[in-house]
Amino acid sequence: MKEERIRENMKETEEKDELLTVDFLGKPDVSLFNFTNRHMSDEAAVLVPSSSQRDSSLLVGLVGDALLQPFWPLGTGLNRAILSSLDTAWMLREIKLGSIEEAVTNRNRTYLMMKNALAGSIQQPFGKVTVDPVSRYVSPGL
Repeated sequence: MKEERIRENMKETEEKDELLTVDFLGKPDVSLFNFTNRHMSDEAAVLVPSSSQRDSSLLVGLVGDALLQPFWPLGTGLNRAILSSLDTAWMLREIKLGSIEEAVTNRNRTYLMMKNALAGSIQQPFGKVTVDPVSRYVSPGL
């Protein structure tokens, strides 16, 4: 059915069949979603200087889909939403215990690890991890 709708929309084109790729079963591979472009933030957290108060900043932190667009075929959306929420919670703890600038720097470091995380770079079993990023990411960078 999808294939028929696609072919109807392609009537103007002479290369009708050449535009459809074939899947592993030999059937036309038709996808309604475009995964060629992904959107992601450069940083997980930033301090924005206040325009009204001197020596004051606004902390902006992103989590979940706002931080990194999920890639549905890999099922990474919920995983990264949980990881980024835990990382942001840890950042808030670090702010309470120390320097906000250092906490933001550390949050952006954990974002890079989360962004590149694969199954082998996450501590197993996941049920034993805590809000501390050291308990989740297998990386010497923490």
